[in-house]
Amino acid sequence: MQTKKLYCGSSRGLITPPENLIPDLRGLMNRTFGGVLDDIYVRVIAIGDGVERALLIAFDLDKAPNPAENLAKIAERTGIPVENIFYFAIHTHSAPITGYRPEEPFNNIQLKAPEVQKATAEYGNQVIETMLMAIDEAVDRMLPAKMGYAYEKSYININRNQDYEYINENGELRTECGIGVNPHAPIDHTLFVMKFVDMDGKPISFFMNYPVHNVVMHANRCCNGKMGISGDIGGKVCRFLEEKFNGCTAIWSSGAAGDINPVMMNEMNYPDPKSGRMTILEIPGGDTSMLTTLATRHLADIMKAIRKIVCTIDSAPITGVIDWSLTPGRNVVTHDDGVPEIIVGNGVEPYEIRLHLVKLGEIALYGFSGELYSSLGKRIKEISPMENTILINHDASLMARSGYIFDDETLERDVPVKLPGYKDSHMLPGYMLDSLKKHTLDMFGKICA
Repeated sequence: MQTKKLYCGSSRGLITPPENLIPDLRGLMNRTFGGVLDDIYVRVIAIGDGVERALLIAFDLDKAPNPAENLAKIAERTGIPVENIFYFAIHTHSAPITGYRPEEPFNNIQLKAPEVQKATAEYGNQVIETMLMAIDEAVDRMLPAKMGYAYEKSYININRNQDYEYINENGELRTECGIGVNPHAPIDHTLFVMKFVDMDGKPISFFMNYPVHNVVMHANRCCNGKMGISGDIGGKVCRFLEEKFNGCTAIWSSGAAGDINPVMMNEMNYPDPKSGRMTILEIPGGDTSMLTTLATRHLADIMKAIRKIVCTIDSAPITGVIDWSLTPGRNVVTHDDGVPEIIVGNGVEPYEIRLHLVKLGEIALYGFSGELYSSLGKRIKEISPMENTILINHDASLMARSGYIFDDETLERDVPVKLPGYKDSHMLPGYMLDSLKKHTLDMFGKICA
């Protein structure tokens, strides 16, 4: 039987919006932009085994735009099946919104002013045109390659689900859960780095994975009181590597980071010194030094991993599979009095997650259409039959109304909860872990057969 040989090519394209569009673009939660702090890109790694090919496509955006439409377009253009195409964003919170988002009222461009809709459409078209050019270049540049990988630890992340003890209006001690820092919660500090080189040993590309939200620059006011566009930690470390290893393309991806934040941010939450309630602090004017600090610390850990890597793998057969987790869902309707009503049962659509698994030799890349909580990520890795199972959040996330993929412990808390996505979540507790276990084993059974 003939051994399948490894091939690799890579490219990137600039997707920083032009100056004339910036005033009419919008970020998450309808934030406006005043300028650019650092350039943002779409990056592509093309991998082949001599028969099958795969694509890793990463955007310095919060979500990859219009995945159903664009995945079909990419597959038709390249002949690479959708099952072999990762299409994800690094989930930076300081980049313009793209894509159709009917499930996100604050981020639904169709509900905004005509000039915002026009600018967003023009920008979205530019992003996709740039992506297609980068894909063509990456595929055209494919050449015989070798790969290697290594693990390290990086300590720039922390669990963000904090319990706040506060005194209510009746003088009673109460607890509520919100965004903050929870140093007592277990957390995964694992950093994964994969390296591809040509037959002379020159780096072609790097792929990195680490569980943290790209939110250091969330709510920054660095551009005359408005948001400055930034690729945040993920984008910055990619540019560092691309400068250090001239000609390569570096891709960063988020692991199971639904409840994981960086240790420093432009927007911080803390207990009010009088009441104890969760309080939000936005740094006046904004600050980029925290991003520099965390990105350079993260880069140092990445370089430790890279120094360990010996690229000897010259064969990595490619197999991909897509599946859907469908569990009983719920709808949340908020009435005029502000009291939410939870509707379940007949007529309620199931809660859905698009699951995506691609095997590259002894590496399994496992994508989720939402923001997987870290405890669920831990359980998935425990049951995976492949030692090197790398979890990727935000893969084709706009194809499903997944949002945050909470664990049952969080969904069933008996205290008031002020966590992003909690109140409006379509998840119904009691089903998720069993569903993920079943689908994970089924998918691995297919790719490992």
